[in-house]
Amino acid sequence: MMSGFCRMKDKIMIRIKLTRDFVCMGDDVEDHTQTLNIAPSLDTLAMVYDIAKRYLPTVAGRGHSWDCIFNGKKIAIIQGNCRKIRSLSYAVL
Repeated sequence: MMSGFCRMKDKIMIRIKLTRDFVCMGDDVEDHTQTLNIAPSLDTLAMVYDIAKRYLPTVAGRGHSWDCIFNGKKIAIIQGNCRKIRSLSYAVL
């Protein structure tokens, strides 16, 4: 089986490791690293949106963004509390 993939009940799942920067004082008390096992999706942007909505914190203020990195390549930019996700056209999973 390839690294990054696992089999759950005869379905191939993708193992995704999530990590993020700290957003305020006190946010650095715990490790934010998580590992998810998800079914592959043909709609990468929808998958990124779903994961971001569940994982990223709400940040007060304007002009902030998160970069979505997959295998060392930036594939999307998530702007302003998941209000807008921009897929990078050259990103191929």
